[in-house]
Amino acid sequence: MGGWVSALVYSVVFYVVLLFASSVYYYAYLGGRLVGRRAALAALLLLALLGSLYPVYLVVRVLAGMPLLLQGVYLAVILSVFALHYSMQAGGARCRRVWEADGFHVCESSVLNAWLDPRSGRVYVTTALLGVLEGREVRAVLLHEEGHRVARLLAYLGGVLSSAWLVTAAFIAATAYTLRVLARGAVAVAVLLVLYMLGAVATLSVTLGLWLAEHEADLHAARAGYGEALASALVKLYALASLGDARLAETVRVEVDAGRLLEGAEGVATPAGIAWRLLRASLATTPATILDLLRGYARGGLSVETHPPLPYRLRLLSRASGYGQR
Repeated sequence: MGGWVSALVYSVVFYVVLLFASSVYYYAYLGGRLVGRRAALAALLLLALLGSLYPVYLVVRVLAGMPLLLQGVYLAVILSVFALHYSMQAGGARCRRVWEADGFHVCESSVLNAWLDPRSGRVYVTTALLGVLEGREVRAVLLHEEGHRVARLLAYLGGVLSSAWLVTAAFIAATAYTLRVLARGAVAVAVLLVLYMLGAVATLSVTLGLWLAEHEADLHAARAGYGEALASALVKLYALASLGDARLAETVRVEVDAGRLLEGAEGVATPAGIAWRLLRASLATTPATILDLLRGYARGGLSVETHPPLPYRLRLLSRASGYGQR
């Protein structure tokens, strides 16, 4: 029992340190002037990698001390989660018809979406998205998706972080079920708390990695002179997505003053606000049972916040488009 309590204390301390350091460097990355953006990006990527490897290391150590039969059960659970993840990832959007356009592929669908197929390198845009965005906004979205292809290192790192999250989450889910069957009382509670904190560390790490990938893709569009157009497109998509049904988007038109929007985005992020957002993003989405894990997949894959909050994306676009220096 004492060993699990010590492990819980160490895990909480590790999580708090990771959360604090990530918040500070993420603020700098968004333009907080603590260090340069590139230095902040490198620090965040290192923190995300360390935060993902730490839980996996402990999971491997725990598995090594288990009976061979139980190791097989856990390995089966982990492999099943990987298979579920990649089968859903490969599915992508459901296109009724696909045709090639000017440098990209159009997917006939009522879903507001654009994405890069990492296997073929093709960029897809849905007909619903083309129906609500204007010419420069569409070009900005295409440049954003192209940015994912350019930043291949981030894509590879995102795969590593996602895999680490899957291992940790599957281990937590399998252990939660095992403890229900084999253990009771304070020991079971202590073990689950330790595993939950490890999951929070892994979730925080993969969230950081995925957010950074989106930010870097945004910057690719901004460097090409489409920062304002991308900001306008993002606001429209967030607004229309809040309707809850893509069919309603056909009856709504959103007008955005991108210049004023980016001017107002300069002061939206603070270290404390970032820490609170990362805290919620990591603690609220860490699965505690197999049911929680499956619910995450029912909603579309990894149960983590794959995209940064809109105000943070606008803050970085504001800096990249020159509004932060005026």
